[in-house]
Amino acid sequence: MFYRGLLVVQANAKVKLAVVPVPPSPAPATDPVSVSAPVPVWMDLAGGDPAALDPEDFYLARAGWWPDGSVMAQVQNRRQTVLQVLRLDPSTGAREVRRLL
Repeated sequence: MFYRGLLVVQANAKVKLAVVPVPPSPAPATDPVSVSAPVPVWMDLAGGDPAALDPEDFYLARAGWWPDGSVMAQVQNRRQTVLQVLRLDPSTGAREVRRLL
């Protein structure tokens, strides 16, 4: 059977982004078992404005670092008609929209 256009077979992937702090290397005398695992900090990619981005259905187009050490992310709505350039705080996950296109 031939289908024109897209055939949705399964749900779209859910996107999340986290920053995991890397602790300094333990001194040789430190017991590696007693060192606790770092806790990931989840970034707020979609924010609270469903008119701009559906928090359950959006693209993470690009991620990187700003020169000041904060996280840069570009997110788009599913139809790719809205692009947000975000500055994310790596210690809290809080978002700031730097540019809305």
